[in-house]
Amino acid sequence: MVEGRTGGAGLGVYGVLSGKRNYTVFLPMPGGRWIMQFSEMSGTPARRTETEPVAFKSEVLVSPVDSITQPRPLRKVDPGKPEDEELAKLRGMVVLYAVISQDGAVDRVRVVRSLNPALDERAMEALRRWRFKAAQLGAKPIEVQALFGVPFRPQPNL
Repeated sequence: MVEGRTGGAGLGVYGVLSGKRNYTVFLPMPGGRWIMQFSEMSGTPARRTETEPVAFKSEVLVSPVDSITQPRPLRKVDPGKPEDEELAKLRGMVVLYAVISQDGAVDRVRVVRSLNPALDERAMEALRRWRFKAAQLGAKPIEVQALFGVPFRPQPNL
C-alpha cells in the first residue's frame, strides 16, 4: 500500500479524490492487477478521539495516527475477455470513480478515463458487483471515494 497527498502508484491525478490523503492498493485479478486509489470523503473527521478503540486484528492499518483501515474486497468480479475480436486486441486501462459505502456496497460508478465505450461498460458492470468490508476510522465504518484502474490487454487463446 502506498500513501500520497495527490495520487500516484500507477494512476494519474484526476482531481476527483477530495480527501486529505490518498492511498493506493493493488488488487490481483485474473485479467491483470487492478489499482484502487481511495480517500476519505469530504467531511469525514480527520482524527480519531482517544476514547475510540484501535482495530488492528487482520486489517491493514493505513495510518497509525488516524487509525484508518482500508476497504477490503469481499467479492471481486473481473470484466472478463471481450467476445469481440477487435475489442479483445485493445490494450489499456479504464479508470473508474466509485464510492464505497459504510455497508461495503459500491455506488456512484462513473468513467473518469475511457478506453472504449464497450470496455468501459464491462468495467463498470464488474465493479458494481464488488462488495467490500468498509474502510474504518477507529472501529467505525466510513464511506470512502475511490478510483479503480481496470486493465485490459490481449489474452492468449487457450
